[in-house]
Amino acid sequence: MRRRLIETLRVRGCAEPTVDTAALLATELLSNALKHADVGGEPFPVRLDAYWNACGLTILVTDPDPRLPVASDTDDDAENGRGLGLLQALATRWGACHVADGKAVWCQIA
Repeated sequence: MRRRLIETLRVRGCAEPTVDTAALLATELLSNALKHADVGGEPFPVRLDAYWNACGLTILVTDPDPRLPVASDTDDDAENGRGLGLLQALATRWGACHVADGKAVWCQIA
């Protein structure tokens, strides 16, 4: 999914810093969905959508777990737990909401 996003953004003429940030944040959103979604151990779908317009890029990841992400306090030496902080630092805006069959987590890059 990450590779496809990068290729698509480059074909559309996105600036390389935007492509790099989009790839990083999409990877974070996707890995969080795959790591934290609790659907009883069954395989589940994860979807990545990207929307480009005059205001910038919106990346949307959906999964079937309705639990919204919660920021955690992380030690400086911790290897995990910085995903939402990364979104906060690099995205113009981000958020999460319930959808009909799970949740969506999104970010915007101006």
